[in-house]
Amino acid sequence: MPHRPAGAPRRLLRALLIALIALLISEALWQKGLLDGAERFYSDLWLRNAGQHHPVEHVVLVKVDEATLRAYPNEPLLFWGPRYAQATRTLREAGATVIGLDFLFSASPEEWFARFGGASSAAARSFDLNFRQELATGKLVLAGMQTAEETLLPAQSYLMSLPDFDAQRFIGAADVIPDNDGTLRSIFFLERAHNYRLSTEENNCVFSHRYII
Repeated sequence: MPHRPAGAPRRLLRALLIALIALLISEALWQKGLLDGAERFYSDLWLRNAGQHHPVEHVVLVKVDEATLRAYPNEPLLFWGPRYAQATRTLREAGATVIGLDFLFSASPEEWFARFGGASSAAARSFDLNFRQELATGKLVLAGMQTAEETLLPAQSYLMSLPDFDAQRFIGAADVIPDNDGTLRSIFFLERAHNYRLSTEENNCVFSHRYII
C-alpha cells in the first residue's frame, strides 16, 4: 500500500474547513449586497471585451434633436401633434409594426384652449385630429410614468383615442430603473423575454404592455 503522510487527513480537513468558511463569508457578503460593486465591475468589463453579440435589426430611433427644435422656435411641443402624426404615418407606411413615443403627453391643445374658454372652437376640436387618428390605428404606444406621488398618464383626449380605450395595452412605462451608480444594466421585459424564450410577436406584446425604450 502506498504510504500516506501522517498529517494528510488533517490538512485535507483544514482545507475543506477553510473553503467552507470562505463560501459562507462570500454568501453573507453577497446577500448584504457588499459584493455588488465587484460583480458590476467584472460584468461590465466582460461586456465591453465581448463586444456586440448580435447586430441590431428592425429597430429605428427617430430623435427630436436641437436642430429640429431650432427649426420651429415659435411652436411649443404641446402643439406638435400634427408633426407627430406626420412622422408616425411615415413610419407606418415604411413598415413599422410598433411605434413607441417617448414623450409624456400629459396635456393636450384641447385642454390648453379650454383654460382660455376656447374649448368649443373648431380649432380646439380639430387641431390634434390627425394625431388622434394615428393613435386609433393601434400601432402607437404612449408613455406613462409612476412617481412616488402620482401616476402620470396621457391627456384624456389621447386616452379616448386608443383602440377599445385599452390603456393597459397602449401605454408603456417610460421610467426604466438604473442601478445605484446610474448605469442601466437590465430591463425587465427583456429579461422576461429571454427567460421565457418568448417569440418575436410575444416580445412585441410585452413591449407594448410595459415599456417605451
